[in-house]
Amino acid sequence: MAWLLAKVLAPSTPADGNMIAEDLRTRTQQNPPVQLDTAREQDMAVRVQLYEPLDPGSTTYTLSPIEVLIPARRVRVTDVGLKEVPRPGAATAASFRARRHATADLPVVPSTVKYKLQPEGRTEADGTKTNGLLEIRAEMPTMDDSWDVEAVVQYRTYYRKEQWLVKWLGYGEDRNTWEPRENLLEEWVQKQADQVKSKALEHHARTGRWV
Repeated sequence: MAWLLAKVLAPSTPADGNMIAEDLRTRTQQNPPVQLDTAREQDMAVRVQLYEPLDPGSTTYTLSPIEVLIPARRVRVTDVGLKEVPRPGAATAASFRARRHATADLPVVPSTVKYKLQPEGRTEADGTKTNGLLEIRAEMPTMDDSWDVEAVVQYRTYYRKEQWLVKWLGYGEDRNTWEPRENLLEEWVQKQADQVKSKALEHHARTGRWV
């Protein structure tokens, strides 16, 4: 497996000794399916909940109970095209109550929710881009990738949402991506984003044009 899908549970924060110790205990108890990098003290780290494929190489996932702390440099925050798989013969609320009444001593256990990773991404009406399998494979080729920001290049508003153009370390300009502020995980990146925004607003006030 070259990469893992996960749900970001909270914004990034500097890791301290207590957080790291708790994460190590969690990993020992829950046994994640692959070996994951651990955060070091003062690393910017993100807590995530893992999606697990039904089978090796499968594009159908379930949301695992496993929560781990991941160094921010290993995280590429992006909207992923996961679509809930309809459950065959899904019962209505009325039929569920009827079945529950008929077998009061044997309550019905709901089946596990499954999610299908869509093959191609799409752009929603509000401008939000959802990445599919093809885009993810292109952007996340190996487990060794570090998504380190080289520079914040530009600022804009898109469908009334703020975005910053990010240059990724080790990638060409053609791989620059527009990111919302919540995807700028490290403190120095956020400060640089604020500086880029201030300059862009000053330039717009003087010239009426964005940089």
